[in-house]
Order: sequence, then structure tokens, then C-alpha cells
Amino acid sequence: MTLKDSIQIKQRIKEQFSAAAENYDSKASLQKMVAEELLDFILLNTQHAAPSTVLDIGCGTGFLTTPLIKTFSFARVFACDIAHPMLKVLKVKTKGPIAFLSADSELLPYKNGQFDMATSSLTYQWTLYPKTSFLETY
Repeated sequence: MTLKDSIQIKQRIKEQFSAAAENYDSKASLQKMVAEELLDFILLNTQHAAPSTVLDIGCGTGFLTTPLIKTFSFARVFACDIAHPMLKVLKVKTKGPIAFLSADSELLPYKNGQFDMATSSLTYQWTLYPKTSFLETY
């Protein structure tokens, strides 16, 4: 795949999610269910140490971000998504200590070691280079 192909594909993905942002919540029942199950998994695995900083990669309209804010009420939560309109919808729905940033999971603009926890629900299947995305998260 050429760099030009990669850029075009990412642009289409970004445009499609951007266009869907306003109606996403009413049509994304599977995504909501997966986020709820992921939150249960997170809770089982963080019983002894609550994170103070959390990154939600590909946060969309906040199916996982919103309960993370409520669950870890003392944590600073960062929400990033490649589609800025998704962040705008989440921003309207959210209260609490949260930072929003439009970002690609393959090139995260954060410092190494900045987060105690990184989460993501149904994001990586949209990446063109999953290994790069996982290395960025790590």
C-alpha cells in the first residue's frame, strides 16, 4: 500500500465517522454493548489501583469514556478520536475532568508514560497498521 493510498483510506474513515457522529448513539447498539463489557473487564482488573490518568483511544461519542469518568472520578481522562465531530458530540454529553483531542491511533501526540491506563473499544480494526497503533499505545 502506498502512502497516498493510506492517506486516502484514513480520510474516508474519518469522513464516514464524522458524518455519522450526530446519529451514532442511536445506531451503535453493538458498540455500546462492547464498551459495557470492556468496562466490566477494566473494573475487575483495577480493583486495587485506580488510575490517575486514562486515555481512551477512538472514543467516539463516549460509550466507554463517559463511564470511565464516573468510575474513576479522581482521574484525569483524555479522549481522542480521529473524527473531530465525534469529540464534539462527546463534549456536549460529558462533565468532569476530561481533555479532548482529535488524533490518529497510529500517531498519538502524547508523551511516553503519560497515562496509567489506555483503553480502546472497537478502534483497532479501523487502523491500517495495527502494529504501529499498538506500539503507540504502549
